[in-house]
Amino acid sequence: MSQLSQREAARTPVVTEMCVVPVAGRDCMVLNLAGAHGPFFTRNIVILRDSSGRTGVGEVPGSEAILSTLQRLVPVVQGRAIGEYTSILNAVRAELPGARQARQTTVHQVATEAERRVLA
Repeated sequence: MSQLSQREAARTPVVTEMCVVPVAGRDCMVLNLAGAHGPFFTRNIVILRDSSGRTGVGEVPGSEAILSTLQRLVPVVQGRAIGEYTSILNAVRAELPGARQARQTTVHQVATEAERRVLA
């Protein structure tokens, strides 16, 4: 798919709402490459609504740091035309923790002692 021109991007629906919902639930003891799942899982659900009435849902890992970053990104995403997705993604990347120091990769930063224990 080719890049949309600015005129075409401006005619695409606009993100009218970005809602971030932290969730947690029970998990089973499943082995993975980093060890095993704990007894609970945490996720952040991101819900986007646009000016044409569509709703999109995504999820990312849950932590206080990720939740606060997503909440801080709401004004970066809301009000933008969906056709400007490349520009939106670049604006989001620029706002991520550590983006100014490491422009090429984004690395998850452990934010709490509990998270450090789980990932150790």
